[in-house]
Amino acid sequence: VLQAVTLGTVMARLAKKQRAAVEKLYWHGLAAETTEALAEWCSRQAAERMGWNSFRRISPGFPLWPELAEQKKIFRLLRPGRVGIKLSPTWQMIPEYSTSALLYSDG
Repeated sequence: VLQAVTLGTVMARLAKKQRAAVEKLYWHGLAAETTEALAEWCSRQAAERMGWNSFRRISPGFPLWPELAEQKKIFRLLRPGRVGIKLSPTWQMIPEYSTSALLYSDG
């Protein structure tokens, strides 16, 4: 299963709008954790629909899948541009609070 989730541009704008550095950090932390929670929830929903008892979620650019350029394969198949997610020339996802993953059953 492939997935891509995003909070869109609202959270990034809210974080940048903050004047104090500590407030920017709080907003960034909130947005990053919310993105991760959304990805985890979507992963669990997909695993349940697939009938998997357990699963793994891996993403390009992380230790189990270190090649960030692999994002282009996910983008080609999933077409997350439909929900406003793009890739930068260095394969970073835009908007900032977005993530993609490959899910597979491990049991």
